[in-house]
Amino acid sequence: IGSCSTTARNLQEPISIVQCPSECQENGGTVWGTDVYTDDSSICKAAIHAGILGNNGGLVTVEKTPGQQSYSGSARNGVTTRNYGSWPGSFVFHGSSKPPTPKPTEVPTQKPPVIGSCSTTSRNLQESISIVQCPSECQENGGTVWGTDVYTDHSSICKAAIHAGILGNNGGLVTVEKTPEQQSYSGSARNEVTTSSYGPWPGSFVFHDSSKPLSPKPTKLPTQKPPVRGTCSTTAGQLKESISIVQCPSECQMNRGAVWGTDVYTADSSICKAAIHAGILGNNGGLVTVEKIPGQQSYSGSARNGVTTNGYGLYSGSFVFHGSSKPPTPKPTKESTQKPPVLVSCSTNARNLQESISIVQCPSECQGNGGNVWGTDFYTDTSSICKAAIHAGILGNNGGLVTVEKTPGQQSYSGSARNGVTTNNYGSWPGSFV
Repeated sequence: IGSCSTTARNLQEPISIVQCPSECQENGGTVWGTDVYTDDSSICKAAIHAGILGNNGGLVTVEKTPGQQSYSGSARNGVTTRNYGSWPGSFVFHGSSKPPTPKPTEVPTQKPPVIGSCSTTSRNLQESISIVQCPSECQENGGTVWGTDVYTDHSSICKAAIHAGILGNNGGLVTVEKTPEQQSYSGSARNEVTTSSYGPWPGSFVFHDSSKPLSPKPTKLPTQKPPVRGTCSTTAGQLKESISIVQCPSECQMNRGAVWGTDVYTADSSICKAAIHAGILGNNGGLVTVEKIPGQQSYSGSARNGVTTNGYGLYSGSFVFHGSSKPPTPKPTKESTQKPPVLVSCSTNARNLQESISIVQCPSECQGNGGNVWGTDFYTDTSSICKAAIHAGILGNNGGLVTVEKTPGQQSYSGSARNGVTTNNYGSWPGSFV
């Protein structure tokens, strides 16, 4: 859990996931560099400059890298960074909350993104793994694509990214890896892009954010069950599963219910109040992933985000939040954050998502640009995800990360006005999301 002034020098690991708080655009201290930053720069303010986060905070993946001979300042996203000369240590952002891979030397974020066009192919890329900045409007303009999940290396990268559900038609960043030839490529229709089939071809590519078949299938998590409807007083001791998604209501910051611990909490602590303390949620509530872990010898209290927790001695059970800076556990297959966020546009809806539960990176300015939303708390799966997240109080207009779960349809959806967004009523509809 970082503060606005946390730097890469404060991190012990070479690759770390950092939870940034809100309001670092003004409060984050000084930043030197562009894309590659000095290791004494504010991580969270640099993340806003890099376009990884908005001013509402969220999760970023930070990798320490060697020092550079010089660092160039620039003005981006409301943050101005400075020039600097030679400095012994740097850091870069991976652009997602995925855990470190066993080959960190291959991480492409050590170089700036390749500025692609709608017709750029992986044959145009020099590196085996590259981050590509796709423009908007590639759904219609991107040329031909062959394959599904694994694409021929002469396919349009940016149009394939829309087909794969990694990007919407507004463009964004994608991570592309060149892979060996395939004996055949199957076409399909997804997200309003139709790809073609092909026979043997000497080169392919995949997206790191996609469910590429070359990697082993992850263990199915118990978090694929619908969220548990929590109250401000719900505790981990009341949860049946070892890992659960809990839907927290609003206004738990001041609600009664005690919390013991910091980052690791006693099993009889209020989950939703602890989530505010940990910086995972604000006072408007939302979804959190809770994992039960063994009891600790002691728990340290602290004051964070308007919640003060208590110290305690030996206790029989604990819990942590996925996405918090918890110490590593010996069971990494249970981590819910192993898939990176899906980069979406303001108009992306739940029908565009491939998984039943997805972490989505929303851009800024969706309050006015997000299309229609139907429902309150439960939304039709044709509603704008990011505009609904603002309505629900999960995000502000600066965007950020939100966890979306597809749920069954409802008999009716009630509209309401919240947080500057007005949603519509609707009758029966076959699919929803929360």
